[in-house]
Amino acid sequence: MRISRHDSPSVYRVNSYEPGAITINRQQYTTSVILTPESLSCDLAAERITDLALQDLQQLLAWQPEMILLGTGPTQIFPKREIIRGIIAQEIGCEAITTSAASQTFNLLASEGRRVAAVLFVSDL
Repeated sequence: MRISRHDSPSVYRVNSYEPGAITINRQQYTTSVILTPESLSCDLAAERITDLALQDLQQLLAWQPEMILLGTGPTQIFPKREIIRGIIAQEIGCEAITTSAASQTFNLLASEGRRVAAVLFVSDL
């Protein structure tokens, strides 16, 4: 899915997503990524949302975003309860949605200057 372009104060922007690949700032990634408006990391141990553990998000939680978007791949899959509970316990919003929807939401919130983070899985297989 191609994602529309908007001017934004954020450094990182998702350009497109298709199962198996995500394009950020015109660079294609075939691994899952952790994204904030100012940073991008491919150092995520989990390959799919079902493998994600709360400790995988510790550095992101320390950044204290307003919202963490969990892009679960081409289909919506809910993460383990302890992940959602751990995020909410720190008074951070959390939404588990498809990677396409998470990418669009990330771009919108980042363009508004919001403190948003996303964990974007490229596949749910």
